[in-house]
Amino acid sequence: MADPGLERAPEPMIYLTFTDRYSGVYQSQVIDVARYLRSRFSVRVRVVAIVSVREFLRERSRLRSAAPETLVVPMVPGVRNWRWNALPLALIAMVLGERVVIGRSEFATGIGLLLRRIGLVDRVVFDGRSARMAEVQEYQNVSDRPFLPDEVRKWEATAVRESDFRLAVSSRLVAYWRGTLGYTGNEHVVIPCTLPLPGGGHAPPTRPARHELGFEPEQAVIAFSGSSAGWHSFGLMDRFLAQVLETDPRVSVFLLSDVRTDGLEICRRFGDRVVQKWVAPSVVRDHLAACDYGLLLREDSLTNRVASPTKFAEYLSAGLDVLISEDLGDLSSFVRQHECGIIIDPGADLPGLAPRTPERRERNRRLALEHFDKSAHDASYGRLLRSVGVDPDHTGPEVGVR
Repeated sequence: MADPGLERAPEPMIYLTFTDRYSGVYQSQVIDVARYLRSRFSVRVRVVAIVSVREFLRERSRLRSAAPETLVVPMVPGVRNWRWNALPLALIAMVLGERVVIGRSEFATGIGLLLRRIGLVDRVVFDGRSARMAEVQEYQNVSDRPFLPDEVRKWEATAVRESDFRLAVSSRLVAYWRGTLGYTGNEHVVIPCTLPLPGGGHAPPTRPARHELGFEPEQAVIAFSGSSAGWHSFGLMDRFLAQVLETDPRVSVFLLSDVRTDGLEICRRFGDRVVQKWVAPSVVRDHLAACDYGLLLREDSLTNRVASPTKFAEYLSAGLDVLISEDLGDLSSFVRQHECGIIIDPGADLPGLAPRTPERRERNRRLALEHFDKSAHDASYGRLLRSVGVDPDHTGPEVGVR
């Protein structure tokens, strides 16, 4: 017999973001997730983005270009006034009938909780992406997001303890909730950062010839793909890569990044073996496929110990082995378990690196599909939907990614 709580029509949902800028990560982990839920489970999900007034026109253009159905709302000026953004969301909920809020941050979730208290929404889901208080304390000088330490501390704990359900990007993030924020329940699922739509890692990447990027076939190419954000630990990465380049003349480096290279030791000492390029997100995977290893070297911080970098799945789906720090979220143990890379010690020499074989590349690509495609987490998405009154067995057509 069906659960009587699931017999009513699916609740319409708002996926709310607060001050997040559009990026490849936003596309993959917000817009694509909403699209997947709509297509796979026939759920009404609307992305609502509250953005800075100063950036409103630019962000509205970018978000509406990527997803025309997105509602973009100018933020009430002043981050300290974040609660007042509940007013436009209340109007949206009343006019459009949305009764569930998925909040991507402590403040987005807090807005949902404020509306739940006055009866305008029924359920609130916290989409936990990081240990936010730790991120503020450890990277406050490099984060491009506004923060209020006292408010972050209060509302991160409130979001974890008072939400009806929780999404976490790693089991270590759940452990942080339990050990630091007083979470004692089991109303959560762990879904790592997954591959983007459409296609994800299903279609083999179009691999450019190495000589087009400046590399020879016999070279082992280490790729770094990512921004210059502080948690990417560029100083640590620079020292590590300089050591590798000095030790092994067969290794070259490909920086798919906007980082300034004039201050990097690898560029001063080994400039003829380092190539930098900044490309559109849609072709990053194709460029990665010309390399052999993807680098995920992070300093030991709480922010990194609970993280799930999107680049891990992208590296694997491009066929690369991953060179990864110890204790990087759940991913270091994944590499050890599936033998798809090397756990690196910044102070020790790497074993000899060689170009990856086609067979190895295909194995890595299959691992990415098996563990990091959105469809691999249908059971977890189903549990989330049940928690907000949606029957996931009444599914829609499969998203066109198979």
